[in-house]
Amino acid sequence: MTTMSMQKGVQPVLTIILVLLAAVAPLLMSPSNVQLFIFWGINILLAQSINLLSGLGGQISLGHAAFYAIGAYVSAIFMVRFGFPLYITILLSAAVNALVGFLVSFPAGRVREFYLAMMTLGFGFVIEEIIKEWSSVTGGVMGLSGIPSPKLGTMHLFGIQLNLIHYYWIVFLVVVLMVWMLRNFVQSYYGRSFLAIHRSELSAASIGISPGRVKQLAYTMSACLAGVAGALYAHLMAYIGANSFGMMQSIEILVMGILGGFGTIIGPILGAGFLTFIANKLQFIKDYQLMIYSLLLVISFLFIPRGFAGLLGIRTALSKEKRLQKVKPISEISEVKPVRIPGREARTLSYSPHHKKLKVEGVIKDFGGLRALQHVSLELGQGTILGLVGPNGSGKSTLVNVISGVYPVTEGKISFGKAEITNMPTHAIAGQGIIRTFQDPHNVGNMTVKENLLLGRHQKYRSGIVSCVLNLKSSLLEEQEMLVKVHEMMELCSLAQYSEELVENLPYGVQRMVEVARAILAEPELLLLDEPAAGLSEHEMQELSKLIRYIKSRGISVILIDHHMEFLMGLIDEVIVLDSGKMIYSGDAQGMQTNQQVIEAYLGVANHA
Repeated sequence: MTTMSMQKGVQPVLTIILVLLAAVAPLLMSPSNVQLFIFWGINILLAQSINLLSGLGGQISLGHAAFYAIGAYVSAIFMVRFGFPLYITILLSAAVNALVGFLVSFPAGRVREFYLAMMTLGFGFVIEEIIKEWSSVTGGVMGLSGIPSPKLGTMHLFGIQLNLIHYYWIVFLVVVLMVWMLRNFVQSYYGRSFLAIHRSELSAASIGISPGRVKQLAYTMSACLAGVAGALYAHLMAYIGANSFGMMQSIEILVMGILGGFGTIIGPILGAGFLTFIANKLQFIKDYQLMIYSLLLVISFLFIPRGFAGLLGIRTALSKEKRLQKVKPISEISEVKPVRIPGREARTLSYSPHHKKLKVEGVIKDFGGLRALQHVSLELGQGTILGLVGPNGSGKSTLVNVISGVYPVTEGKISFGKAEITNMPTHAIAGQGIIRTFQDPHNVGNMTVKENLLLGRHQKYRSGIVSCVLNLKSSLLEEQEMLVKVHEMMELCSLAQYSEELVENLPYGVQRMVEVARAILAEPELLLLDEPAAGLSEHEMQELSKLIRYIKSRGISVILIDHHMEFLMGLIDEVIVLDSGKMIYSGDAQGMQTNQQVIEAYLGVANHA
């Protein structure tokens, strides 16, 4: 038996032992310690909630306690006034909070950074004021009392009077279930899309990920999780008031996530535990709580920027491959037939483009008083490589940005196949089959090569969120199919040796190849390559040339911008030359080299002489 197989066998056993120990722990503890561990469970849910929104989704939230408050009040009110049982009030808290989170995502999704921080801070203050002023429902500044609680022996479930130990088990089950579901979510294409928009919304949109939809999902799920935590808190305390959900609580939630380690599953658990037990021990200096939290954040940013999880070298995998390997290795599933590419072994791309033609008609693009593109028109058929040539500032990248939806068109029309794509959002244009790369590789640096390539398959997934979160067979089979495609692509691009390496740690040339491979995995009809050879060595340019020729052989059209003329001339079928936003030449490469306007604008008059 190998060491790896032994580790695979030991891990489930250790997990079962830890779960059993946690389950029997309250039988061996004093009531005060049982309550402390219940608080830890509630804080785990809060820390995972902010981790989902900020750590994974990259959305700043300074008013997160508002969601916590809504969950607490919804559960308390429905139990006190209507007599609903605990499991119903928890579900109601989750549902109401999910709706509120979804609604908040619309204004929040339109702003970033400082403005987003201020908006979420304002949201927190608004909810706090509503709680204080809506006294007929919330009890106002006096708070809401008489909430059934296991601590007081006033809570019943299925005819059983609950005590603290019973409540511990309920909280324990909820936390285990939520963490398991969250892990499944993070390791799905949904979770990877969160990290993609965190790194760059533009890059994510360029491969078909809708930043708006991802943000809506992030706010909805995060609020839902905070709502469950709020419901559990209300029934533990038997009393809730607006002061329990103010700015200080929002900061505490942030500190738990940041200290533990954003972007991981284990990190928020550690952060929640640290703050729960430290806060309990430091009750005598509660007046200095804000100062202590501030110091903890400063220390974390300076010395452990990735939190406790980073300090311990813990990273959450963003793919289910290791779990799938236990069923059947990916290498045994792949049945694709090898295809010959000059100079390397590779596998085939198993799709065929739909013969769409790109038409750009009289496009004008203005930036204030500057006209960057002037009446540019072009047509591009299937399997054609079109080179865009021109001096710096001539409008090459602007044209690519206009085609891909990064910039809106001032005048003119762009169509692709039967669809008019003028001023469509970037992710919608990617959905039509136009995929692009950037002048600098726009990969997600803290994801592995394999995980980055899985992002390229995002549009091809069909599993719903419920299927992914519950790890249903359909979602696992789909993930398996996507991993087969990714492994094919890694072989094709000589990336297999880097499969488990973080992209940010790789040489520039490898990062460039990862971005191109990811774009190809999106199965484009048209691929826009913006200076892909920039910064590459001679050998790397040769490898890239082989890949681009292979792309063409599959019927994929390419628009290629590059300043390496030798690299460009060996690939292109047609060329367009731009100068100051005007198209001064359109034709073959040989004609470009003898064209007087091109010589003057691009090569220089001296060369002609």
